[in-house]
Amino acid sequence: MEEKFFIYRIYNSSIAASAVNNLNTITIDNDADFIIQAINGYIVTGTTDNKSKALIEIWTGSEKWMNGKCMFKDIVGTAENPFYLPTPKKVPANTTVTVSIDNLDASNAVILYLEFVGKKVR
Repeated sequence: MEEKFFIYRIYNSSIAASAVNNLNTITIDNDADFIIQAINGYIVTGTTDNKSKALIEIWTGSEKWMNGKCMFKDIVGTAENPFYLPTPKKVPANTTVTVSIDNLDASNAVILYLEFVGKKVR
């Protein structure tokens, strides 16, 4: 089995104030499965950290990772301290990973940076 370190990144330059169910997707390359070992990222308004003002929900294909939306800060670490999954998550090649974000800030649009850190395996 061949393993290769890899990061999939989601970037959304503008999630409107009070936006609900803002969907962001990536599709795993078709050359290998991907094992997600950690998640890191942040949500900002300009230069202000806003991760305490957002909800997140993640699913791979049709498989939900949680039974409802969770606070962004509880599921996603920061660039300094990523969230390590208790059990690495295998995502088959060519599967779509969907991330839904609710912006709880009623006054400001936010910018989303999110990374799934792991390895490709084939």
